[in-house]
Amino acid sequence: YLNEQIESISDRHLKKLIKNMFNDEKFMAIFKRTPAAMKLHHAYVGGLLEHICEMMKFALPMCEVYQPCNCDLVKAGIILHDIGKTEEIVWKNMSIEYSDRGKLLGHVQIGLQIIDKYRQNDFDGECLQLLQHIIIAHHGRVEYGAVVIPATIEAKIVSLADDSSAKLRGYMSLYEDGVGNGASFSEYSRTLETMVY
Repeated sequence: YLNEQIESISDRHLKKLIKNMFNDEKFMAIFKRTPAAMKLHHAYVGGLLEHICEMMKFALPMCEVYQPCNCDLVKAGIILHDIGKTEEIVWKNMSIEYSDRGKLLGHVQIGLQIIDKYRQNDFDGECLQLLQHIIIAHHGRVEYGAVVIPATIEAKIVSLADDSSAKLRGYMSLYEDGVGNGASFSEYSRTLETMVY
């Protein structure tokens, strides 16, 4: 599914950036194993890849409805929004932990550095700036970790898709835990601010 979405990107700069990254076998081996988070959502091997695919399914219909929207930028933003987690979150002694680099810089800053590493020298300046904006704004609000509030339709779509995937996966995890325990409600989640029936 993800390869189909990459192939459908028509912007040559965005497509080349992603292909440069995904053609790096060492990087891809890490990417395929990376969790999307430590606890609440997609906190398992391959969780980041699953999170990205879920986000894509949320975002693409929004791109069609809210025109003019640069769908190539949304697709690239979704693929790259959490790419810094490949260095922020590591597997150590069979558990998920933050790396020293992750603790010091965080996945947003690391993500910008990874993009700089894999982008071609002639990458369009405005396109790069808009992609960087998506990365630094994808948490949606400053109090949630965004460097800035989304200022483009593309950044807002990525932010909404990210939040939807994370929160709904969190609901599913709480639901499954509750069913497994034979309880009517899950434990209370501070992140979701509720119990799930």
